[in-house]
Amino acid sequence: MNPSVSSLGKLASTQSALTKSGQVIKGEVLELKPGNRAVVLVGKQKIQAQLETPLTKGKSYVFQVMSEEGGATKLRVVSETKGIAERLDLQQLLKGLSLKSTKLNKDFLQSLLKTNVSFQTQDLKQALTLLQQAENKAAAKDVLLQLMQKKYPVKPAVYQALLSKKTTELTQLLKQFTTSESPQTSNDQRVQKLVASLKGVSSAVSSLESSVAKVLTEVSKDQKTSFQLFQKAGIIQHKQSFTQYQREWNQWASHESLDAKTSSQGMKSLSFKEILHLIQSPNTTPPIPASLDQMAQDMKRLFDLQLPLTKTEHQALNRWTSNLEKLGSSTDTRQAGISLFTDSAKHKWSADHQLLHKNQSFQKLLPHLTESERSALEHVTRQLPKLLDHQLAMNQPPREVVQALRNIQSMQLTQVQKASLTDWISMLSDHLSPSVKDSMLIKLKSMLHLSGIQDESMMKQAVLNDEPPIREGSLKSALLQSMQDPHTQIRPELARQMVSLVNGIQLSVHQETTQTIQMALQFPGDLVGATEDIQMNMEGRKTEKGEIDPAYCHIVFFLQLENFEATVIDMSIINRRVGVTVYNHHEIDPVVEEFKPMLKDGLTALGYQLSSLQRKPLQNEMSKRHSTQGDRRQEDGVDLRI
Repeated sequence: MNPSVSSLGKLASTQSALTKSGQVIKGEVLELKPGNRAVVLVGKQKIQAQLETPLTKGKSYVFQVMSEEGGATKLRVVSETKGIAERLDLQQLLKGLSLKSTKLNKDFLQSLLKTNVSFQTQDLKQALTLLQQAENKAAAKDVLLQLMQKKYPVKPAVYQALLSKKTTELTQLLKQFTTSESPQTSNDQRVQKLVASLKGVSSAVSSLESSVAKVLTEVSKDQKTSFQLFQKAGIIQHKQSFTQYQREWNQWASHESLDAKTSSQGMKSLSFKEILHLIQSPNTTPPIPASLDQMAQDMKRLFDLQLPLTKTEHQALNRWTSNLEKLGSSTDTRQAGISLFTDSAKHKWSADHQLLHKNQSFQKLLPHLTESERSALEHVTRQLPKLLDHQLAMNQPPREVVQALRNIQSMQLTQVQKASLTDWISMLSDHLSPSVKDSMLIKLKSMLHLSGIQDESMMKQAVLNDEPPIREGSLKSALLQSMQDPHTQIRPELARQMVSLVNGIQLSVHQETTQTIQMALQFPGDLVGATEDIQMNMEGRKTEKGEIDPAYCHIVFFLQLENFEATVIDMSIINRRVGVTVYNHHEIDPVVEEFKPMLKDGLTALGYQLSSLQRKPLQNEMSKRHSTQGDRRQEDGVDLRI
């Protein structure tokens, strides 16, 4: 069982019970009132109830919500506890809900009632039907309980997605996709390349073929994502328009016998065979704006420039820089300069400064600055609090700092652009020689951006930002398209399994309460050479902006390594001090100590401090399948951005 699936159920069970009409709830009568009214405790919530029949104070019952009347919830007793142990009469309860009293049904209902989760009778009926049809009853029961705890729709598709998450290894499923044969369609080529990216292996499709296919697909759909990346990376000039860029590719694709496929107004989609024919033609050269080696280097540079900041930090940094720019534009940059700001403006600037300082945001900028710029930024950040408090005058104009920050900010990308950049980096990986850490980061981002687990989230964000709902073609979307393509080489059943698994990962990835955020991520084991999937569970405090607080969180990695076998890495972060415990039954202390300096330096660069690093034996209860997927991070140095 995946630990990420079971752990997320804890959050849903802590939610206050809802009393919607038709729901079935378990409650204890705390207080009786005149007129057949009572105070009933449901979970941790007290509700005012209107009863149909007199009940006993202190006794537990199973109720069905009938309606809301006059500020009270009208309840009907479905079943009551009996005997000294006050056990529920499950047979009576099932009968009251018009369900068969089979051993399977009673066992599931008993487990469901133990969770104190309210439910609709129709949802219970659907869950019992799915349970009866399942081959693996134990796995199905666990998934259905999780599904009802989280209040997900009890639908076959949702159930199958979570069941796939629980029972299917992403690492093993990816191995069933071939990456050695030449694809027949453009979509098959896309699937093959994405699978190779997630597995961390080379595809049979060359970098040139993949690059041309990607550009032609975007040009034919009037999509500017790669064009915008080329401009930011300096591969093409900013003065070149998308219309010119699109015309150049249209003219090349219209060459010779392919005129029927294109027109001066636009280009229709070409099959992968037609794209190969164009590339291999001795009379034409695709208008790639630079050599693949140069493109790879420029794209990697842009990749490295992406700041590991939250949305709130980005917004605060932008305001902070604008204020500094305003101060620097003053003719008198000494005490008179700060007088340009109202008390309210100074207060807001001070709040942004404190937030950026607390989150070590300034420190995350330092690797992207020259020595002179770093010195200037450190000087400004030291002086600013006193300057805002009128205790100090600015000794020198902050123009160098402003220009450096503006340059970095201008290189930041949207979520759609980041996904496309990850795709390009993966596609051009044969032309790069990344470090082990960078290689891991690229593979990780490939899973986050290209698998499809963020498709709907990115589309929703685009709508909220009033942007066109363009998404980078993910593995999930490509597989969904292949299921409708009669010419595809991809087996429909394999495509369905992968889509279901991705959906299951997506459903389990995020849960939150009013105070905490919990995330569960699953990655192919190829990321670190593990034999099974990597599981990562993360829980942390929620900030006022609804984001996870990076200064206070708990991260656990579960891995199954080829040499070290079952390993668990537990990372506790308190006030940006990181304590790491590696659980493993092998004597790996020398390995842990060997990479301790790398870990310490990596954390320091990100604004964290290593407080402890230790190895402990893996306990018996942690060595089971759902707890045995541990570490390899100590081998390559932990990059907390992962």
